[in-house]
Amino acid sequence: METLWDGIGILSQKLTIWPDPRHLLAEGSKLFYMKIITEASASLGYSYPRCLRINPTNKDIQGITDGRLAAVIKRGYSHQGQHVYTPHTSEICHKFGSALRDERLAYRNDSQPTRFPKPVWFMQPYIPALLYLGEIKTFIINGTLFNSVVTTPKNLSDVDLPDIQHALLFTPLSKLR
Repeated sequence: METLWDGIGILSQKLTIWPDPRHLLAEGSKLFYMKIITEASASLGYSYPRCLRINPTNKDIQGITDGRLAAVIKRGYSHQGQHVYTPHTSEICHKFGSALRDERLAYRNDSQPTRFPKPVWFMQPYIPALLYLGEIKTFIINGTLFNSVVTTPKNLSDVDLPDIQHALLFTPLSKLR
């Protein structure tokens, strides 16, 4: 990873790379965005999504599987719903074990530590309606739309594969009654 990162750094000095890899690295920290959303919402007196940073174990995954935990476990520095574990995740124990093993291999501390931040795991409440309705995550900063991501169910028979994409078009609020 570090060799590739260094090569991209040299290449970006000679030509424009978009999106900028440094921005992608910063944007991969889901927990950082959750902290911003929480603090901004709390300062305005609004509700905000609950989130708990954890070091997940097989016991947590088993709690989700058997219904003792009404939660979803997610990992930062992930993409398109990978590293999201819900009560509906097929082969959840196998996938979770593989994710932890891959993470240990990628971030092992040999002779020198990696320069990349180690992914952070967190837990959020499980909201069953999102499985059927989907969600829109919209980031508005100082009144300006910063980013939106739409997650919709592709197929209810395979909930492991949601359709996740950046929103391109919105219906203006003035058009809604």
